[in-house]
Amino acid sequence: MRDSSCATSNYRRLRYRRLQLALQIPHPFPARPLQSWETHRSPVKRRDLQEWWNGLCNGPRGAAFLIPCLGMGPHQAIGPGRGRTMGDLDASGRIHRKPRRPSRIAEARKDRLKKAAIEAIAEQGYGAITVASICEKAGYSRGLIGHYFKGKDDLLLAAIQYMTAGFAETTQRAVRSAGDDALARLYAVVKASFSPPNFTRENASVWAALVGVGHWSPQLGAVYRDLWSDYRIGIARLMKRAATDRGMVISEELTALTFSQLIEGFTVGWATDPTPVDPNDAEAAVTHYLDLLFAPPLGSHEKIPYS
Repeated sequence: MRDSSCATSNYRRLRYRRLQLALQIPHPFPARPLQSWETHRSPVKRRDLQEWWNGLCNGPRGAAFLIPCLGMGPHQAIGPGRGRTMGDLDASGRIHRKPRRPSRIAEARKDRLKKAAIEAIAEQGYGAITVASICEKAGYSRGLIGHYFKGKDDLLLAAIQYMTAGFAETTQRAVRSAGDDALARLYAVVKASFSPPNFTRENASVWAALVGVGHWSPQLGAVYRDLWSDYRIGIARLMKRAATDRGMVISEELTALTFSQLIEGFTVGWATDPTPVDPNDAEAAVTHYLDLLFAPPLGSHEKIPYS
């Protein structure tokens, strides 16, 4: 190990001497000039190294000239064990920091924490859950939340976004499978809204909690508004297409608002009191609204496709 480290150090000195002769610059540092200034313990030396390196790269020949002078390829690592290359340098000689991609284990742990938070909200309510209850459901220690999230509120916000992203993905998949007819797609949206995995006791309870807390939480309120805004825009487009195909004129914004409020009302009502609200009855009620909205004129024999 000692011989290897000495050889490496001597190689760096020779390589730096080659750079010094090529650029005809003074010798500011005796050894390892290309070691990242970020690793130096001394703030003064770290500052001096940064100024020297930036001035060198901003000179008349620039950073592009450093590669052949140092005898380095564009993908050869800079510094011991840093995993950085000359291709990572910008025009000022600063090293680009590439964001790390989270590992599969990290992503799996974060998803598990989000699912545990959703389960905790459904069982205890948004205001009653604690970090301990979430960790107990996830089977992780309390410190793991702080490793992946800024705190409990950040985790709960991520959990709500995780759930709403699942809603959107399931609904879009159902719409794509319904074909090109706009009305058939609207029926598919209704069916997906009142069927698993969207329409479950757990998801309905979390949605009811979001509706109740969104008024006082700016972050959750933004999630709620963004979701419904995008949802209504998509429904309004389908409403307009369905009306145009049938030679009708409707207010697509108003009908989309009514449609979305019917779905949300049945969902929140089912979470609060499931006795008067049945998923099949809720689906039939919203389907009936579409039937009445796009009913053919009197005397017409056109049939409306049912989902």
